[in-house]
Amino acid sequence: MKIVVLILDFISEAWSLIFKLALVIIAIVVAVGFIRSCTANATLNEHSSCSQFGQADTTTQNNVLQQMMVSHHDQQGSVALTRASVSLYCDFHDNSSPIDGIYSAG
Repeated sequence: MKIVVLILDFISEAWSLIFKLALVIIAIVVAVGFIRSCTANATLNEHSSCSQFGQADTTTQNNVLQQMMVSHHDQQGSVALTRASVSLYCDFHDNSSPIDGIYSAG
């Protein structure tokens, strides 16, 4: 009977350890994901690639589009029109192409 109790105690402790390990792994994955998303958005600029632009949040994209419009003296366009141009440009170019290529693409 003591052997059964020892085995059950061992199984209980093993599950407790596995559960704690799973929580640690989940916390690490969440932290790494958060850090990557912050880093991607913090480094986004008009020379960023199409893939970096696509991964950024909408607010960051809008800020970059406005900065890009100012730096290229684009006074006629709107953020929505520039966003559509970047989307179309990225559809036909490589993911590593810079988004300000919309101003130099023929």
